[in-house]
Amino acid sequence: AKLVASAGPKADEALALAMKILQNILDNPAEPKFRRLNPNSAKLRSGLLAFDGATDFVAAAGFIRSGDGTLEAPQSAGTALIAARAALVRRIDLLQQKRQAEQTSSGVDMIATGYRAAVEGG
Repeated sequence: AKLVASAGPKADEALALAMKILQNILDNPAEPKFRRLNPNSAKLRSGLLAFDGATDFVAAAGFIRSGDGTLEAPQSAGTALIAARAALVRRIDLLQQKRQAEQTSSGVDMIATGYRAAVEGG
């Protein structure tokens, strides 16, 4: 929640990047390149780590800082990765539901305005 609030209009992008990172690890658990994140990477820094709550999320997903400064998901982080992915799926679903509700509300408001104008002779 903190990550989404902090990312604001970039929340979709931040969640998509987090999902891609986790899914790559889950799809390729034996591939070390997917288990290591460079926090100095421009894409990672601007797309995810720039937002409050991102480092908490990464830590909750099982990543630990290694001696060279990279973030690494050890083989033992499987359960944490799966739980983090499930949390992301739930958060993405909630955002989509919220957008749909806002669009429906906006549509209802437009219909009501049109109806009032027609009834009032507009």
